[in-house]
Amino acid sequence: DQLLDTQSGAKAQEFRTVVKDLRNTGLEIVFVFDSTGSMDSSIAAAKANIDEMLQTLRALVPSARFGLVTYRDKGRREEYLVRQIPLTHDFFAAANFMQGIGADGGGDNPEAVLAGLASAFKQPFQRGSRRVVVLVGDAPPHNREMAELLDAVRRFTRKGLASVHTLVTDKRFGPDPKAAAMFEQIARR
Repeated sequence: DQLLDTQSGAKAQEFRTVVKDLRNTGLEIVFVFDSTGSMDSSIAAAKANIDEMLQTLRALVPSARFGLVTYRDKGRREEYLVRQIPLTHDFFAAANFMQGIGADGGGDNPEAVLAGLASAFKQPFQRGSRRVVVLVGDAPPHNREMAELLDAVRRFTRKGLASVHTLVTDKRFGPDPKAAAMFEQIARR
């Protein structure tokens, strides 16, 4: 029991130190999420989870800025390729933007992941802040864009202040294995 208490106390102290550092250096987080028709069954849960993370971040690091990017796919039938709200302190503007997004379009498995991430990487990040991009989707990027996508992730994360995390949502019968493998590559990069 003594060892367990010491470990949990050390972890709590480590967490407090990380939060203090983020309050001093700044935290900027951009959520990038797929809003194609295949996300229809999971977009409400994805948006609820993003909303919960935004609220938690706002409570832990009140000075945090957050942005949202949603993407679909290329094609004449698509209503948009990318929609976004730039980094802001305005939690309610971000929440309202997110609630106005519904799942539609797409129609094939690969989606415009590169376009979504490229928009996130171009956000007006503040110098010296900790930069986090969280990618949420259920379909892989286009094969022909994967090398360019991984290069963009490498450039974004190269100075050590930035990271990219990925979450694969379930389709009807579980996560798409190709999407899971490609999202893992993106996160590892």
